[in-house]
Amino acid sequence: MKEQYWKHINGIAIDEIPEEHKKQIETLRQYGLGLEEQSVYGDILEWLKMHDGKMPRAVINKSGKQATREEMTEAEHEEINLYYRWLRSPERVALEACKRNTNRRIARRISRV
Repeated sequence: MKEQYWKHINGIAIDEIPEEHKKQIETLRQYGLGLEEQSVYGDILEWLKMHDGKMPRAVINKSGKQATREEMTEAEHEEINLYYRWLRSPERVALEACKRNTNRRIARRISRV
């Protein structure tokens, strides 16, 4: 199935998909592909609401040392995964670009004074 077509059927009800692709789509959706998903930005907003505005941690420390994956709980795994998903997300890249542009404009205004 072409990638362009896949983007257009993401989140669409199976009844609306052409008959020749239904079987493929049903199989893929059993594995969680092609379902409507919340963005990483939405996940980060939920995290911030539940954790008093604190970002997820990149590293988990136990007994003064960095914990290995085996020493971490499932919740700690999810926290680290969310942090790294956020680092790679297009939303974060866009926010950082806006921040850089704003800082440049402020610097230009200050230099004119």
